[in-house]
This record gives sequence, structure tokens and C-alpha cells, in this order.
Amino acid sequence: MPAGFFEAVVRPSVFPDVRPRPAQQPPALQAEDRIFEVDSGNGKVLQLTHSLSSSFSRSTVTELERTFDEVRLTNPDGGGEHIDAEIAHKFKMRDQNGDTVRRTYRRPAASPTVQILSTDNKR
Repeated sequence: MPAGFFEAVVRPSVFPDVRPRPAQQPPALQAEDRIFEVDSGNGKVLQLTHSLSSSFSRSTVTELERTFDEVRLTNPDGGGEHIDAEIAHKFKMRDQNGDTVRRTYRRPAASPTVQILSTDNKR
């Protein structure tokens, strides 16, 4: 290997302009750059060349009931470490129109690292 090979690989290169530049003041607006001007009321009608309107609605879903299983997840590396968790698999909700919505998800399966403690708990 050539001399200095590891130094080039291990040491990062340093650039002189690593630090951010100081903030600069924006240039002052010229008369042609101004968006609008205040008029002292000469009776003229203000005419807009462009108009924009927007609206949005938020979907509000309220959870009525959830069905879940309690499981114990053990560390596959051993050591006897574990956590107890609730894994939801059914949801009953009410949407913004008052309709009932149901969602069902796959249940957890027992395995050497997943022990099912209780099933079909409701909240």
C-alpha cells in the first residue's frame, strides 16, 4: 500500500468554507418591486388581477372500541428480558358523518419469542 493510504481513508478532508456564511440583508424594494401601495382614498375601485381561495376539512374519526391481545415479547438473545405489550387487532370507529367504521388487522402468532397472555380484551 502506498504511504499515507490509511491517513487518506480515515481522516476526513476539511474544506475551508465549512461554517455557514453570515446572514445578508435583502436588498431594499424598488418602486417596481412593490406588491401594493397604500392609497389615501381617491375613490378608485381596487381591481385584483389574481385571486386565490382555499379550504380544507379534517377527517375526524372517533375511536369507540378496540379489541387487543396482551403478549409478552422476549429478547431472542436471551438474558430473560421481556416486555408486555398490547397489540390491537380490531377497531370500531365513528367517522365525521356518524357512520360506524370497523377495521380488522392480523393477530399476533405465538412463537418462541412471542407468548400470548390474553386475547380479545376490549377497551
